[in-house]
Parts: sequence; C-alpha cells; structure tokens
Amino acid sequence: MVEVRVRGALVTRQRTYMEQLAGPAHVAAAVNALPPDRRHLYDEATLLSWVPQGTVRDVTRGVAERLGISGVELAERVVDASVYDLCRGPWNILLRMTDDEALISRAAAIFARAFDAGRLRVTREGPGIFDVVLNGWPGVDDMDLASISAGIKATLRSVGRSARVDRTRTPDGVCYRVLVL
Repeated sequence: MVEVRVRGALVTRQRTYMEQLAGPAHVAAAVNALPPDRRHLYDEATLLSWVPQGTVRDVTRGVAERLGISGVELAERVVDASVYDLCRGPWNILLRMTDDEALISRAAAIFARAFDAGRLRVTREGPGIFDVVLNGWPGVDDMDLASISAGIKATLRSVGRSARVDRTRTPDGVCYRVLVL
C-alpha cells in the first residue's frame, strides 16, 4: 500500500503551531529522532512538497510524549489552532454569512488540498445535521481521524458556531456525524 502524503504547506504551518504549543526544543528533539531520510523530508518541507503522513504522525507523537500527553490530543490542539487561524483570515466576514453546509464543505476543501489520498464528501441529513464521509483511506490512523474532526469543529468555531462530531469507522475510511449546535 502506498503511504498517504500531506502537503508541505500544511506541515510547515502545523510545525509552527506545534512549536508555539510545545516549544521549539521539543519539536526539534522529535524531528531529530527521525531517521535521516525522513528527517530531511520533514525539515525541508515547502509549500509545494509532499511529506509522508507517517513522518508527520511520528513527529507529533514524539512531541506529545515529551509533553506527557497523547499524540491524538496534541494533533487536535495543533489542528484546532491552525484551522481556526486560517479561517479567521481576511475573508472571515464572508464565512460568517455562509450557511452551515458551506462551512463544513470548506473543511472538506481544506482536506482535499492537504492530503493526496481520500476524499471527504458532505451530505446534509437535516437541519444542522451533516454526514461527512471519508472514502479512499482504509485503515486511517486515529490521530488523523481526530485531526479531521478538530478541523471541522475549528472551521465552525471560527465564525462563532459550535458542533458535536461523532465518528464511525467504515471499511474504506470513516463517517463523521456533525451536529451544529
């Protein structure tokens, strides 16, 4: 199976947030613990490059271990801060006038630009209820599942809305049930 890759632009953005949350020394130590070829891919990430997602997870887990928290918890914090700030940019005023379905679809669009595998599809199931289905990424890691959920919540939070996001694994990925509160 081919390893899923993440866009270098996301890697560099999330590294910045991880350094803010954990401190540059913890991040550097986790990166230095990688084998040289993987360390190079992570350290040299650019806006246009791709980095194996396993490498990104290893760095996140390494930093989390140094902080005494789980990798899932750190990933959620990093994604929350990163996506929230991304959505708080100059066009936030337009997002505030957008309906819930368009906002959740925005999270799917961010995902599509970030990963080279899987596809998020959004379906409205009722007022304030959405299914966000990830296909094409069987065996997706729990850290990635939590990160996607955090991204959906942060997108909504950036415009003053909140949501509960539950998930159920599927043979080909996961189904998130999003309840906008």
